[in-house]
Parts: sequence; C-alpha cells; structure tokens
Amino acid sequence: MHFGVVTGESCGTVEAVYNGWFTMANGVVSEKGDSGGPVYSLTPDGGAAIIGMFNSTWGQYPAAVSWQSASQQAREDVISAASGSVGARTPEPWSAPAP
Repeated sequence: MHFGVVTGESCGTVEAVYNGWFTMANGVVSEKGDSGGPVYSLTPDGGAAIIGMFNSTWGQYPAAVSWQSASQQAREDVISAASGSVGARTPEPWSAPAP
C-alpha cells in the first residue's frame, strides 16, 4: 500500500526489487506531490509495517526507497552530524591582536 498526499491510498504489489529501492504495480498509483509518502504492508494483527518511502517513478512504475536504506542513511547522517563532520563550519583564521 502507498499513501500519497495527492493520490491518497492505493494498493498493489512490489514489481521488482533493486539495490535499496523497489518498484510497484497492479494498482499502486502516484502523482507529482506524492514523494516522501509511506509505502507499507498490512500486518496480520491489523497494523501496518513501513517498507519504504515513495520517491518517484521508474519508467511506468511508481518507485520507492526501501525503509531499510532510508533509515540507514538517516542513522549515518545523524552520527556524522553529531561528530561535526557534516556541515561543519571552517573557523576563520585567528590572528593575534596588534601590540
């Protein structure tokens, strides 16, 4: 299942799986503006498990980044930011005051 801001909820199947992303078919629809929406599967207890984040289309198929890939990238970005290596500002060169 996919939920898009523009298209709402649509159901279908995973068409193909690639390295960190997948395409969907058989009823999944998308329009410009749906990017970032959740792609999920219903669980036996009536809940839902997120499996991806809608990205765009690949040819004729709606495509999503796998949740595993998206969450791994987020973890790496947080760790990198916490260590100061992302977007760290280079300090201005220091010069001693004139005597």
